[in-house]
Amino acid sequence: MSIEKKELEICVDRVESALAAERGGADRIELCGNLVIGGTTPEPEFLRLVKRHLQIPIHVMIRPRYGDFCYSEYEFDMLCAAIKEFKNLGADGIVCGILKPDGTLDMERMEKFFPFLKECVLLYIEPLTFVGILLKPWNKPANWG
Repeated sequence: MSIEKKELEICVDRVESALAAERGGADRIELCGNLVIGGTTPEPEFLRLVKRHLQIPIHVMIRPRYGDFCYSEYEFDMLCAAIKEFKNLGADGIVCGILKPDGTLDMERMEKFFPFLKECVLLYIEPLTFVGILLKPWNKPANWG
């Protein structure tokens, strides 16, 4: 029987928290802004600064606002621009999620992220219940090429 290794990812919104996470044994961090309201897209300078001081992978939350994960076309454009920017700044992964009004994952819109995610991990945020969220690695369906 093999034991599956779990990775410890710590969400941070301060440089000091990122440093403490690495010292404490985190496998990676999720860089966020405004964790007090559930997390939003951090400032690009935050990633630049943290990359200079950490050795572990850094994933960046891309979320233009607090609240639900149903985004307008304008917000979707903001998501795409932020993903491109953070990938170009050296993010090791992107954490993002888009839902349809019925609460299901918006696969059609998520698929549009692939062209600018080469060599970058995409994790998506999936609703569990009204209580919380779960991060899952994105596995592109085989029929998407």
